[in-house]
Amino acid sequence: MKRKTLLFLTSLLVLGGVSAQTLPDGMTSLLPAGVKASIGDERKGAKQKNLVVAGDKTKGYKAFFAATDAAHGEELWVTDGTTAGTKLVKDINPGTGSGEVSWLTRFNDKVVFAANNDQNGMEVWISDGTETGTYMVKDIHDFGSSDPRGFVQVNENQFIFGAKDFDSENYSSRGAQWWLWVSDGTTDGTKLIYECDTRFPGQDNTTSSTPYCRVGRKVFFKADNKDGTVGEELWVTDGTSAGTVFVKDINTETIAT
Repeated sequence: MKRKTLLFLTSLLVLGGVSAQTLPDGMTSLLPAGVKASIGDERKGAKQKNLVVAGDKTKGYKAFFAATDAAHGEELWVTDGTTAGTKLVKDINPGTGSGEVSWLTRFNDKVVFAANNDQNGMEVWISDGTETGTYMVKDIHDFGSSDPRGFVQVNENQFIFGAKDFDSENYSSRGAQWWLWVSDGTTDGTKLIYECDTRFPGQDNTTSSTPYCRVGRKVFFKADNKDGTVGEELWVTDGTSAGTVFVKDINTETIAT
């Protein structure tokens, strides 16, 4: 199924997630009865509820999204644009608890996202649209949630994001910091690349835009240094420690420490 067709069909899913009665004549919701999609342009708290199309020409394309029903809470769902192909991918937080799926982002033919399995806290997950192919990539924070956010694919095989670990959460009296991480979707390939205080996408709750911008094989983002002496400024990364650079102190006003 082509991506444009799938996006049109998933618009029915979004409409149907509100109320079946709101659908125009001749349209049918893809969602089963009692299921409500959690999709929106605005952030709620520190979560972005996206709808993301991923796949390839050989395997076909699917749309990933978060949805809620009475039996499972809010979890990861997928659709191929048909009623039969619209289903729960995995009950990440088993039972009626919610996996709190957020920050869904395409990564090649898969999606990466933040989720909570009620054991490891909010961590980074990956999915190919199947239950067995949906798993936590890495438990970054040993004593809580790493609360990953701002996923952006930086090259053919890696994506970057901001996350907390024990050190970044306790480094400063100013509060927890989300330092910069890179991952190839595996545990061993997920690592901290730079200790800078990244500011998560959509800092303002009412905006759907992101200050993370990929240009070629680099990603521009906003951050402060970990000591908080520069302020929120422009940074760039190629996914390596050496290639993560503070670009320019645009506002040169001195920051009090």
